[in-house]
This record gives sequence, C-alpha cells and structure tokens, in this order.
Amino acid sequence: MFMNLTKFLMKTVFLTSIVLGVSGCTKTVEPETVMSVDGIALDGYDSVAYFESYAAVQADFTHNYSYEDLEWYFENSTHLDMFISDPERYMPAFGGFCAYELAHENVVPSNLEYWYIHDEKLYLFSSESAKQEWFDEISTLLPLATKQWEMLSTEEEVFEEIGDSFINLDEN
Repeated sequence: MFMNLTKFLMKTVFLTSIVLGVSGCTKTVEPETVMSVDGIALDGYDSVAYFESYAAVQADFTHNYSYEDLEWYFENSTHLDMFISDPERYMPAFGGFCAYELAHENVVPSNLEYWYIHDEKLYLFSSESAKQEWFDEISTLLPLATKQWEMLSTEEEVFEEIGDSFINLDEN
C-alpha cells in the first residue's frame, strides 16, 4: 500500500513538473519511434549514407521524404530513392537510441557520429566508448538490448530527460 502511494505521489510530482515546466527540459520518448527532434528523424542525418558512404552525413535538407510521421533527409537523390524503395532497411535499430545504453536498461539519445553496422542493421551510440564496448561484447549486449527494446515497445512508458539521461516515470 505504502509503495503504491509513494509511486503515485512521485508520478504526480513528475507529471506536474512537466506540465508546469518546472523541471527544465522534458520530453516524452515513444520507444517504437525513431529518435527525432521537432519531427526530423536522426537530426537530419542521412540514414542511407551509413550503408553507402560508410559515413555519418548531415544532409543539406534538399532531399527529404516523409515516413512514419517524420521527415527524413538525404545527401542526394540516389539515397532518397534508395530509402523510398526500402525504408525499413535503413531504419536504425532501437529507434536510433544508444544500443549500448539500452542493453544496460537506459534510453539515451545517440551521438549520430558513433555508429556500427552489424548484419545489415545500423546501430547508433552515445559515445566512442559505448560503441567500442558494444563491439567488444556484441554477443552479450545485442540480446539484452533487443529484449529491453521489445519490452519498451510493448509498454506505454513516459520518460523525463534529466541532463543526458532519462528517468523512467513508470518504475518504482
């Protein structure tokens, strides 16, 4: 009973602070979507470029396509056409959130400069060290991140951004 009351009060305080804007920067993360800001997927980075140019490329906003309620941008019309023909192929794993952090049960935005392609899937990371740890321990971390993502994708959860991390408001 006490734990339920405490959980209710904590949620109420957090939600009130979100509504009133007292807590600073807040956002709702919908785990089934792609990491975006203001409706722009991957902060305007070209998701096809990771596969074709083997580089993290910030698009110039000339070539774009609306997919899954987000605007996707590409460095050229060839990449745009490739994305249109098979968008799921170029979608980042785990919505573009940091794969390493997700394996450790944290939902953290990625730095789009740190990436790795494994089995034709794009994985993004929050830092070079997270990328290296992922690469070194992929056989352990990939199943953990996948399990966590599946769990998040099937539950409605609200997160509040605190600095560079998120607090799960649905936890105890």
